[in-house]
Amino acid sequence: MNFHSNLDRQAILRRRAAAFARPPALSTAPTDVIDVVEFSISGERYAVETACVSETAVLTHLTALPCTPNFVVGIVNIRHHIRHVIDLREFFELPPRGIVDLHHVVFIQHGEIHLGLLADQVTGLRLLPRASLQLPPPTFAGLRADYFKGITSDGLAVLDAVRIITDRRQIVQEKVDLPPTS
Repeated sequence: MNFHSNLDRQAILRRRAAAFARPPALSTAPTDVIDVVEFSISGERYAVETACVSETAVLTHLTALPCTPNFVVGIVNIRHHIRHVIDLREFFELPPRGIVDLHHVVFIQHGEIHLGLLADQVTGLRLLPRASLQLPPPTFAGLRADYFKGITSDGLAVLDAVRIITDRRQIVQEKVDLPPTS
């Protein structure tokens, strides 16, 4: 009897080992939550999906960049990579709102394109139910509405980072004629 019980135990252990060795089944159902990085600008709350965020940083040095649109505030060197930084208030053509303390940057990327978004403060990470995203209100008509995935009932505006990154207004093709050198 001891012989058979040993064989039974070995069979059970083999079945368990085979079950644990199988890769987990991938869910084909769409995810019902999105993971975002939340930040604030001029008292307004914004977020971008973490899939597009490469990092956040405190802004320590910004170099102005001539011949660029007014929303491009300059460039920064992050670990030997030059990134341009934009001010979303200017990008969305919003009126100025009091004193701001834009000293954080949320770096986003899509493919090979990287850029930074100025922020007053980076609040942190948050999970949002996709169903909580509502269409932007009519006050977002025109240009701005195209750059939002939605707004939550508590006023968090979730940006479409890919649309911002790939906006054609960021392409600068201005040539500067330099005097000939002898």
